[in-house]
Amino acid sequence: MEKLKNQKKKGTQVIKRPDLCTADELRNFHGLVLSGGQVTRERLPELIRRAILLGFHYVGPRLAAVAGLKTPRESYKNRVFREAGVEHLSKQSHTELGWAVTRKEFQGSGIATSLIQKLLNQMKDEKIFATTASDNFLMQRVLTRFGFRQVGHAYGDPMLESPSKLLWCLEKD
Repeated sequence: MEKLKNQKKKGTQVIKRPDLCTADELRNFHGLVLSGGQVTRERLPELIRRAILLGFHYVGPRLAAVAGLKTPRESYKNRVFREAGVEHLSKQSHTELGWAVTRKEFQGSGIATSLIQKLLNQMKDEKIFATTASDNFLMQRVLTRFGFRQVGHAYGDPMLESPSKLLWCLEKD
């Protein structure tokens, strides 16, 4: 089993701006993000194109995981922080870590952790926030590992039929 786990970790990671991605890369990123069930389809292609950086992890030719750093719209960011009860913190964070999705057969292999590390290394001086479903304990553990802490309280997202969400902020020195 350990050998299989290590084989899953091997692969190629690519971090790039959306304007440098091929149409196939953007389409595959979009498809994997939708498969995670945590975002709405509405305007997702536009949001992906507006992202700061996109991360891809390939195992062979297969896209195994994705994640992105994005500059969210102020209205979205303010709503998230307000609903979590920490509206006063919204002005401190301008970048969101999101769209972190790993195909089921690769989950638990460290791919997302490695991909997120590479993305965060590109934004060392930024104050970054993220949201997770309240029952997504794997991602919560990953975020904690990188210095994120949960702020505010759980809140609902009326656009999604999912459990409540939690807001996380990266603690910078």
